[in-house]
Order: sequence, then structure tokens, then C-alpha cells
Amino acid sequence: MTQHEPFDLPKVVTLCGSTRFWTELAAANLRETAVGHIVLAPGCNLKTPHELWADPEQAQQLKERLDRLHRAKIRMADEVLVVNPGGYVGLSTLAEIAYATSIGVAVRYTDKTPAEIDHPDAVYADAAPLEQEFAELQAAAASFAASRDLAASRTLTLRKAAYLDRAALALAADIAPGLAEADALAETAALELRRFDHAFGTRLGHVPPHARQLTDGNSRRYTRQEYRHWLAGHTVPVSQCDHHDNCPTTECAYSEGYYDRPEHRDPNFPVDQDREDWNGWPTTVRL
Repeated sequence: MTQHEPFDLPKVVTLCGSTRFWTELAAANLRETAVGHIVLAPGCNLKTPHELWADPEQAQQLKERLDRLHRAKIRMADEVLVVNPGGYVGLSTLAEIAYATSIGVAVRYTDKTPAEIDHPDAVYADAAPLEQEFAELQAAAASFAASRDLAASRTLTLRKAAYLDRAALALAADIAPGLAEADALAETAALELRRFDHAFGTRLGHVPPHARQLTDGNSRRYTRQEYRHWLAGHTVPVSQCDHHDNCPTTECAYSEGYYDRPEHRDPNFPVDQDREDWNGWPTTVRL
């Protein structure tokens, strides 16, 4: 019987990330393998047609089986590598990150972490000064009063939420009076933005408005996510996007997790608002 020489097992790295980045996942697999790591990666891309998941019922069963399989790969790993071009991390990947963290598996990213990409310093770096933004908001509100356009309503709702978020941050930095009131206004405006986007399907970022990580006073994180996309000029033409898995627009993130599992939902989020509740005015929060 041949006796094998003992050897040190190489580091095991499990890749996580949206399968929309299939090419980037393959590139990360190549890089990690080249440096001597054992790589565990997703093996099926359900976003591409195949006979194994052509039937919807079979596809759902396969997805559940793949989710369990990938968690097993995370348990086997020394490290999880999140493949997130542009900082994108969908809800499924966020759940995998949380799972890895809960069992003590280290996590690193190919791009910026969600906290880095939506940090106020990064989001508002190119925003107009507060005084200028206030004047522009007043002009936009006056213009909107005549049109009552839905897209203009969404933009005004977003800009008000971002302005109030920035104003509260400025008060906090200066240790100025009125911080508690400013924080409350910013949170209320952010919640209204979340409700608007939930009703009309107008969100741009990877975290949907009803997500659990936005609960307990964290709605302002949603404001920053959406403002970052708006400032970059990203838009999702609703006429070209049904917000399901076949979404053709590159910036739209509804194709991953919008109609997600109950455990992903903010239990305090009021989901009863619908399009009919929109009264034609973008927000009840006054500047």
C-alpha cells in the first residue's frame, strides 16, 4: 500500500455573487486558482436557458437545492470572496454574507463593500452645496406643482430625502442643536421614498425598499443608495422593464430579490401603500 506524504491543504475560497456577473465569477475563479487556492463556485446560471430548469416548477426546486448547496460550500470555505463589480451586492448574496459571518468565515470583496459604496462621504461627494440644493428644491417644487408628473414626483421625493439626510449629517458634524428633529425628518423622508418606490417600482439600487436591513431607523441608507444612482444619471424606463428575471435594463436590480422571501423583509415596513394611494404630491415632509 502506497503511503502518501502529508501535505497542507490549500486555502478554500467560495465565490459568492449575482450570476448576472457570470463572466466576472469565472475570472475570479481563474485568479484564485492561479494563486493556489481551492475554489468553490456557483455551477449553474439560472439566468441562461437550459433544459434542466426550463420547467418553472423544476426551476424553483433547483434554485432551493442550489441555495442549500452553496451554503454547504460556504461551510467548507476558509474564506468567501464576494464578486461585486461596481459594489453591487444583491439580496441573495447579502444573505450568504450574513451566513458566512455568522459561522466565522472571513469575507472579502473584489470591489468596494456595500458600506463603502453607500457611505455619505462617497455618495454626497459630488452633490451641490446645501444652500444651492435648497434653492433648486424650491424651484423644482414650484415647477412640479403645475405638472404633477410621476417621474418628477419621484425625483423631488428623492432629492428632499437626500437634502434632509445631508442637513442632519451636517448638524451632527457641528454638534449643533436640533439634531434629533433633523434626524427624525430625514428618516421620515427616507421612509416616504421607500414607500413610493415600493408602490411604483422605481428603485435603482440593489437593496429593495422593503429590505430587512433598512429597519430600525436605517431608512436613510436607502436614500443614499438611490441618490448615488440618480446622481450618476441611472434610470430604469418602466416601459422596458417588468422587474422580473428577464429585466433587460442594466441598472435595474429587481431581477434579483424584489419578490423575495419573508425573512428578507423589514417587518415594520408598511406594505399596504399602492399606486392608488399616491395623492399627486411627492412628500408630506416640509423643508
